[in-house]
Order: sequence, then structure tokens, then C-alpha cells
Amino acid sequence: MGGISEENRLKIESISKKFKVKTQLNFIRYSNLEEILGIEIKATRALSTYARLFVASLLDDKIDKILYLDCDAIVADSLKELWDLHIDDYYCAAVLDACPKYINLFLDLPDGQEHFNAGLLLINLKSWRENNLEKQFLDLIISKNGEVFHNDQGVINVVCRDKILKLNPKYNLLSPFFEVGYEKVLQWYDMKEYYSKDIIENALSNPVFIHLTTFVNGRPWFKNAQNHPLRRIFEDYVQETPFKHEIYIDDNRQFKGKFFSFAYRFLPYSLICAMFRIYEAVLIKRGKG
Repeated sequence: MGGISEENRLKIESISKKFKVKTQLNFIRYSNLEEILGIEIKATRALSTYARLFVASLLDDKIDKILYLDCDAIVADSLKELWDLHIDDYYCAAVLDACPKYINLFLDLPDGQEHFNAGLLLINLKSWRENNLEKQFLDLIISKNGEVFHNDQGVINVVCRDKILKLNPKYNLLSPFFEVGYEKVLQWYDMKEYYSKDIIENALSNPVFIHLTTFVNGRPWFKNAQNHPLRRIFEDYVQETPFKHEIYIDDNRQFKGKFFSFAYRFLPYSLICAMFRIYEAVLIKRGKG
């Protein structure tokens, strides 16, 4: 169950009871995932990193479609319209990621290939089974000795490419757009093609799923992130849960993330972006080496 303690399971169940959620909570064990798949993966990463890739084996065969949601997020509006989408001709539906170009390079994907964020996925499980996508996932993971760049998101972008339905960004609105705005996000990642500014601004006004990815302000639950633009809405939700006194943690990012957050407070944004370009160049050189 991904290391969820019995205490935290009970807390999660109490939230469902408090808000009278008409659903059934199931905690799925995937510690025996290798046994289910009939293969041993010798990798430095835990197999749980790729757990969402194998939902077709973990769930009942009668389930043809699921909605996967990352937990570092806020569901701000109804997901029914998304759920009702027809994705028969696709493996899944997702929102484009705002990310560096080197990610596709390290995944051996063509330059300019659309790259999707896996924090929210409407998955066509029927198609996954019919096309034996799990084997394709496994083949890729094994070929990389368990070290696929960007983990399961990388696997999905490689195996499912050209069969992913592009969603409106309101269904996976990345927190950097709240932090610095449309132009600065595109400047940071040197992106020439993305959703239009009007589409992003409309999503900012009417978000459905807000993905609390880390950027210049870290995460809203970091103790030093009081100025995060989403801190207030995050706190409002947290106060309604039994985790309200234990959720806040120290900034646990690596040096790179802390450095760019520090630089953002004191240096011109154009200079920070230039430094990020240098960081990218070094990373690419190392990767090719």
C-alpha cells in the first residue's frame, strides 16, 4: 500500500466519513507487483515508482476506465465533465507539461514532441489491456535498467505517444502559473509552443485540478513557504483534515531548487533564466557523456 500506516489509513477513512463521500475506499497492495507481473526488475528505484503503470493488473478486469490523480494537488471543482469524455481512440488523456526540452532528449523522443504531465490521467484501461501496454512499459523499464528519465511519466510519454488526448489545462493546472504567470513560465523553460495565454488565464480563473508542483516558492506545505500564492487555499483544506497539525515540513528540496528560489527573491528574472540555461547545458552534456 505504498507504506501508508494503519494510523494514516484510519485518518483518510475519517475524512470520507466526515464529508459523507459516497464511495468505497480500497487500499491496494502492490508490494507483490513483481509476482503479479511474473518478472523481477533489478533497479535502483523502487518498483512502486512505476505503480500507476500497472493498474490494469491491479484492478478488476471489468473496470474499463479510471481517473488517476496525484495526491500533491487540490481538486477545486467537479471532475464529472472530464470523466464523461470519450477516449476510445486514445490510451489516455492528459495535460501538457511545462518542462525543459532536455526531458524529451533523455527519453529519445523527437524535438518538439508534446510532453504530458502524468499528475492527472484519464486512462483507457480497456485499450491498455487490448494493446498489452504493460508489456511495453516493462520492456522500456527493463531496457533502461529501471532508470527511465522522469520515471513513470517518462514511460507514459514514450509508450503512449501519439495516443494521448490533450486536455484543457484547467484539469491539471501547474502551480508555477500561479507563482510567476504565463510569460515567465514559458521564459523559464524556453517554450515556444504551449497552450495560448488566453487558455491558461481562463484555467487560472476556473481551475478544476491544481497540481502543486514545486517551483520558485517550493511547496505550500513547506514551513518557509508562507508567501506561496496557493498557501491560503491549501491551508483552508488542510484545516478540515486530521493532518492539520502534522502536514508542514522543512524544505526538503535539493540544492538546485533552494538555490533558484533564493535567486528569484534577489536577482532579475532574466538572469535566473540564463542561469537555468547553463544548468540545462551541463545536464545535457553529462547525459550525453
